[in-house]
Amino acid sequence: MRPEHWIYTIPLRLRSLFRWAQADEELDDELRDHLARKTEEYVAKGMAPEEAPGRARLDLGGVEKVKEECRDARRVNWIQDLIQDLRYGLRMLRKSPGFTAVAIVTLALGMGANTVIFSLVDAVLLRPLPYRNPERLTIIWQSDATHRASGAWFDAYREFEEWAQYSKSFEKLAAVTWAHGPMTVRLRGKLEHVLGIPVTGAFFSALGVEAAQGRTFAPEDSQNPCTVLLSNAFWRGQLGGASIVGRTLIVNDESCLVVGVMPKDFSFYPKLTQLWMLIPPQGEYAKHPWSSMVGVVGLLAPGVTRASAEADIAALQARIISEAPPESVLRGAEPDVLDLQSEFVWLTGRNLRVSLIVLFAAVILVLLIACVNVATLFLGRAAERQRE
Repeated sequence: MRPEHWIYTIPLRLRSLFRWAQADEELDDELRDHLARKTEEYVAKGMAPEEAPGRARLDLGGVEKVKEECRDARRVNWIQDLIQDLRYGLRMLRKSPGFTAVAIVTLALGMGANTVIFSLVDAVLLRPLPYRNPERLTIIWQSDATHRASGAWFDAYREFEEWAQYSKSFEKLAAVTWAHGPMTVRLRGKLEHVLGIPVTGAFFSALGVEAAQGRTFAPEDSQNPCTVLLSNAFWRGQLGGASIVGRTLIVNDESCLVVGVMPKDFSFYPKLTQLWMLIPPQGEYAKHPWSSMVGVVGLLAPGVTRASAEADIAALQARIISEAPPESVLRGAEPDVLDLQSEFVWLTGRNLRVSLIVLFAAVILVLLIACVNVATLFLGRAAERQRE
């Protein structure tokens, strides 16, 4: 079919679909006109006027047959047939409300459960982390032969220092730790416990996130005795959205400079973190480097694989491991560079990935059972109406 011919047929097909009664009337008029002209032609050739209409119809091949062929040529019959089938199906369902209710509820339960669980699987396992360059983000643990898939221990701060200074495999490295005592904030003259996480200066830049107000940690903050960043929820909730950037907050009885407030949608593990406190290069962690334990978040340099990065920092660790206390488990451990996305799931819950996959498989099975039940109902109904 030539392109221009296809374009010319569009109006006819649309009229046949949305104004089918008018299109059928026009077809009837065309067929009547064709039969009249054919009849006149046979009469002009000397055929009896009584025989000419029958001969014209015979030449045409049957009026109804020609009508069906013309409708098929419009290529919209399948839509009309589908609409008719749907109308017929709806009429039959309306006649049996009990059967309809059971079928709809059965399918709704199966599909609803699948929708909910798939939303969780997508959010936790499939959707990339909401940071810049998520495919290059890693987390480094210490591991032994039996824990290579998940890591076994935190890293010593001394190891982080060595990696941050000499590693060529990472664009940025940052330390973060949950192994610390509780934090308190003095608000309106009262001490309140908060969930605060110590991090090093490159933490937010490694993730590629910026503050909604103020800024994230900068090199000049290392000169401050204490520097903090606030979560948006803490700033709005406990502080009432007050102007706080550039002012001080009493954290653990220490005056801390607030340099920024993070965006509303930013979160890291744990999700309910209320503030992040800067680990200064010359602070307590540096004074006790082998007993201060941290996790290390790394942004791989472009083109560097996790395997090559792991080999790089393992060689650096081997240079300094003799400094570790003799009883330290790190003497027999090696760094394990893991994908941050998979480890984010592990941090949230060690068995979360397996649990979600098992649960998703279970609800798919429930949906299949629901489909089989509905199919059985329809087969039973078909058997009842077999004589029809």
